[in-house]
Amino acid sequence: MDRSYMLGKNHFASLIIMVALLCLLVSGCERKAPETAEISTAITKSFEQGPAKILLVVDTNEITVADRITLSLTTIAPEGYEVVMPNPENSFGEFTVVDFSNTEPFLAADNTIRRMRTYILEPFLAGVYTIPSLTIIFNPGKETKPLEISTEELAVTVKSLLPENTTRPDIADIADIVEPPPDRTLLYSLAAIFALLAIAALVYWFYFHKNKPEKQAPPVPAHIRAYQELDALVALGLVERGEIKRFYSKVSDIFRHYIENRFFIKAPEQTTEEFFGELGSNQIIPSQHKPQLKNFLTHCDLVKFAKHRPSDEKTRETVGLLRNFIKETEPHQEERTL
Repeated sequence: MDRSYMLGKNHFASLIIMVALLCLLVSGCERKAPETAEISTAITKSFEQGPAKILLVVDTNEITVADRITLSLTTIAPEGYEVVMPNPENSFGEFTVVDFSNTEPFLAADNTIRRMRTYILEPFLAGVYTIPSLTIIFNPGKETKPLEISTEELAVTVKSLLPENTTRPDIADIADIVEPPPDRTLLYSLAAIFALLAIAALVYWFYFHKNKPEKQAPPVPAHIRAYQELDALVALGLVERGEIKRFYSKVSDIFRHYIENRFFIKAPEQTTEEFFGELGSNQIIPSQHKPQLKNFLTHCDLVKFAKHRPSDEKTRETVGLLRNFIKETEPHQEERTL
């Protein structure tokens, strides 16, 4: 075979190999180019004191006026600690609390109880908002001083929906001024007819619709309302602030209104003696609950009128006693469907 042919063939093969290596090198460089990562705007903070800890999570620190913010507080504490969360009505500054919810307490592997409350916050106008410092109280009971853990303030930017460079458009001048027609009889006639029709519509609405009974929402069941009132009372933190008499007065009111709404007995208007006098003459409330109720109301009266100072453990026991009574006397499924 001709030597020049062999040399040409070898040069051609070398050229192909060099082109292939160059392609591999370029493709390798392209694969190594870093991808643009999304920048997370979520805020996660943790705060702790002694055996208690708070985990605060805000889903974003930048929204528009049409968006909402989700803020969650997770508390971690040993068993036996009572946790008082921030009041949603006045704890979030310029933000409006649209809704909030609680999860069931969870026992972790390290024997701590974890609770989480989630708040949905909504701004009003564009600007820089501040989520104030939030304070959570951990009460270990047994005459031990409660722990208070506060979070730090957080800044959130609320943007307008309008473009940043939006300016007011120029208003063009009127090209020509058109003189109104001299005869306005038709216009006045149409206006009079319209006014008469409007008056007729108002009269029709007043006589046929104003006095029409409005549909009312179904009433909240007595046991559900009582549970809600108890949860709201515990959240006030009256026991932690030493307002024991006020706490027992509210507990007694919740019980009496539950009796009235559930069994149709006018308990709020009666003294304890009058209530048990009426209770003994009917069988509306099961007899096995009557001694328990008498002890409950007697204990409340001692605190309200005899300046009796119960322990924190006795106070929690009183709340638990009322919850058990409500649970055992709430209507069965067939009663709720009536």
